[in-house]
Amino acid sequence: MKCKLTFLVFTVLTISILACDRQVNQQGKRLYITYCASCHMENGEGLRQIVPALTDKDYLHRHREEIPCMIREGISGPMVIHGKEYDRQMPGLPELNNVAIHNIVNFVFQSWGNDIIKMNLDEVNRHLEECASERDMK
Repeated sequence: MKCKLTFLVFTVLTISILACDRQVNQQGKRLYITYCASCHMENGEGLRQIVPALTDKDYLHRHREEIPCMIREGISGPMVIHGKEYDRQMPGLPELNNVAIHNIVNFVFQSWGNDIIKMNLDEVNRHLEECASERDMK
C-alpha cells in the first residue's frame, strides 16, 4: 500500500512539473509571437540580410548570458550569425518584466533545433541586473 501511494505521489508530481514546463513554453511562444516574430519571423528564420535568424545555436550558446539583456536593452553593432554579418539596431523591450524575458529566452533556446540549456529565473534576474548596472555606469 505504501509503495502504491509513493508511486501515485511521484506520478502526480512528475505530471505537474511537465505540465508547468509546457505552460511556460507556451507563454514564451505567445510572448515571442507578440514581441519578436514581426522581425525574426514565427519560425525564427529572420528577414534575409536585414534581421538575423534565431536558429544559430552556436551564437546563442556563446552569448547565452547576454540574451536577456539584448531583449531588455536592444543591441546594435555588427554581429555574425550563420556566417552572415548583420549591422542593424534591434530595439529593446524595456516594458517586459523579468518573467516575460525569462519565458522568451527559454522558448528561443528550445525552438528550431537550438536545444540550449534553459535559464532559470534567478539567472535571468542576475543577468538583467548586471546589464542595468553596466548601463548606469555609462
